[in-house]
Amino acid sequence: MPPSASKVFAVLALSAADSTVAISTRLLAHRAGISERQARRALRRLIGANLVEVAEPGRGTRPTKYRIRWQLRSFPQPSAASSPTPLSQGRQRRAPSETTAPPSGAAWSEFPIKSKSSALRWAMFCLRREIQRWGLPPPRRENLLRGLGNALWRALRKGAVRTTAALRRLVHELLGHLRDAPAGVSASLKRACAYAGAITLRALQALDLIPRRYQL
Repeated sequence: MPPSASKVFAVLALSAADSTVAISTRLLAHRAGISERQARRALRRLIGANLVEVAEPGRGTRPTKYRIRWQLRSFPQPSAASSPTPLSQGRQRRAPSETTAPPSGAAWSEFPIKSKSSALRWAMFCLRREIQRWGLPPPRRENLLRGLGNALWRALRKGAVRTTAALRRLVHELLGHLRDAPAGVSASLKRACAYAGAITLRALQALDLIPRRYQL
């Protein structure tokens, strides 16, 4: 998926309440830091990939309402968080800038997170996309994703991450930790959750989002 589509999906997901968001193409392009033409093209790609659908067409001054179709399975859970439904393997393309570029620009200003579940959905979208490239056996991959989902949900629920900019910085920091992990990812759910919790805590502390002695 090209960077512009990833940015548009992020803006929609982080702005959505109950999986829907009404937003004009002009405002969407402004928040994503791209042109309106790029925003329209990105929307067509997302709709074609079944990630987004038009819930209510815009009319006059009323903006189009979009629905995020990519849902989490049975999340949150009290014990371990589930991971998002994977995208079709055949449609996935990785643009290097999507997983390596640090947060920047007006699109990632300090907008408050309106929906914690939508914020989690976007974060797991980024993490799953990276982890799927490793070729891990499904049990190891899913256990790691469940652990990451659980740790991120705790961070969001406890208020450690309050803005879209903070969330993007956290995901970028986590990706840095995860790229050192493939050879050592445990097949044990308990150990995978412990590892995910530990790197999430270190990332939050490195970004000064929580005090050094704070525990998730």
